[in-house]
Amino acid sequence: MIALVIQAAPFCRLKLAQIIRQVQAMFPFFRDDYEGWKDSIHHNLSSNQCFRKVPKDPAKPQAKGNFWAVDVNLIPAEALRLQNTALCWRWQTWGICRAFV
Repeated sequence: MIALVIQAAPFCRLKLAQIIRQVQAMFPFFRDDYEGWKDSIHHNLSSNQCFRKVPKDPAKPQAKGNFWAVDVNLIPAEALRLQNTALCWRWQTWGICRAFV
């Protein structure tokens, strides 16, 4: 889900706040009052090898507000399996997920 949001961005990179906004825009479930999932987004970005931090200023790599990008070659195969839902069918039909295979 995070990889999908990042790959759908114009330059295939987003800041954390942008990722959170796009997840809410693409998945109505995340528009509810519960906000604990936002910490999970940051945790997954930091702990999965397929996500890499892209410094907004290469001279200051430790600065906050960096971009996140996806290395599609490092996405685990099980993460690429789509569920049999109408939304996933539309993604397959429109070619949105083709960047992941």
